[in-house]
Amino acid sequence: MTMSWPSRMSLVPKVRRGLSQADLATRAGLSVDTIRKLEQAQRHTARMDTLHRIAAVLDLDVGELLGKPRGLVVGAEDGEMGQLRRVVLDLLPATAEPPGRDALRAELADCWRLYWAGRYAPTSCT
Repeated sequence: MTMSWPSRMSLVPKVRRGLSQADLATRAGLSVDTIRKLEQAQRHTARMDTLHRIAAVLDLDVGELLGKPRGLVVGAEDGEMGQLRRVVLDLLPATAEPPGRDALRAELADCWRLYWAGRYAPTSCT
């Protein structure tokens, strides 16, 4: 999977924590050329593996490396994640008792039967 490289990645030299491009490249198992091109925005995409390697060396998570804020921001309830959350929570009845063990086993057996019969659509609705 390839990720688009944001312009905020040019901030990496500031968080390299005293590492040269060569040191960062060596510790991340990447080429100096890759680090240089990413930092100078000469390269605009990177594989997830590359991002994970760089983030691990810098003791960051990939979100921090890319300059993404942690958690939901103010007003996020109107965004895509807020909409998804509402849809999922609307599917779960708030007052229903959870099914018992026997009911779950019967439902699981029915799902397996449908799956192995090639009837996938009904299994997605249970």
